[in-house]
Amino acid sequence: MSLGALLIALSWRRCLPIALLSLLGAASPAHAQVLLDRYSAHHHILVEDKQGKRLLRFDDAVQTIMSLSDHSLGAFDYTDFFHLPMVFDPTIKRVLFLGLGGASGPKAFLKQYPKLQVEVAEIDPMVKQVAEKYFYVREGPRFKITIQDGRAYLYRAKEQYGAIIMDAYDTGPNGAYLPYHLATKEFFTLVKSRLVNGGALVYNAIGKYGGHNNFVIESLLATLRDSFHAVYVFQAQTSINTLFVAIKLDTGAAAAPRGGDEAEEKAQWPNAPWLKHPVSADQLRQLATTLLRQGFLKSSRLPQKFGRFAHTHYAQTNARV
Repeated sequence: MSLGALLIALSWRRCLPIALLSLLGAASPAHAQVLLDRYSAHHHILVEDKQGKRLLRFDDAVQTIMSLSDHSLGAFDYTDFFHLPMVFDPTIKRVLFLGLGGASGPKAFLKQYPKLQVEVAEIDPMVKQVAEKYFYVREGPRFKITIQDGRAYLYRAKEQYGAIIMDAYDTGPNGAYLPYHLATKEFFTLVKSRLVNGGALVYNAIGKYGGHNNFVIESLLATLRDSFHAVYVFQAQTSINTLFVAIKLDTGAAAAPRGGDEAEEKAQWPNAPWLKHPVSADQLRQLATTLLRQGFLKSSRLPQKFGRFAHTHYAQTNARV
């Protein structure tokens, strides 16, 4: 059986962290104000307000939690790891998200990195409408949303990206699951072709090494290691999300500057980390601390989080690519 088929067979539920379940009283939606309850071609979409939070659900899987007092704040801590490519290369000019949801990631990037161009590929047009109406998402000169399957979007893309962030799920009777065609060797080869040298794929997967969906995590680890120069792995602290950060590095072209002002900017960044992989957890923490001190990173929690690799990072696996 292929990895894609097995991923479908092992569909899982996307669970809220325990602390958030308690906070939101997720066991019963009785006290929530339902703003939208509709079916699209892909999802049963529910938007509700509860205790100062706005939730986006696909079926029973919570996709986004937004603070009603600050629309740029989400509640899932795994999205912190979306910022890792910016630590390796602060001169990134263009980022692509696969999957929109309530746009917590894109909104944070637009706010924190004012020179960055952000693109999103989202397969469901109703999700875009919901994000615009209920989650304060607005397209503009720096932000574009395209209604298209993520893999098809990459096939047709003419741009190259400093980072591609995969956060797309399908949902069904058994909960949220990875679309099979976004979890294969062929897909990762396509992603790599659309990354600049030194660029990164950030891949969010629900599961934990040695625990829930272990087979999926091990299979993704084996496939990513077979496809990229270096792979870093992190575990969210308040949920069972595993984050893979895979680096494209063309060592044959590594000594050649990319040209112009970009090359000059990179020369100023300590030790040109976009050319030096793998790095240790301590080195990554130091890089993030430097960027925090310079005001480039906005959250003081990031250096410590980035300096803790998951157990999966050190794992050896015999899972099939």
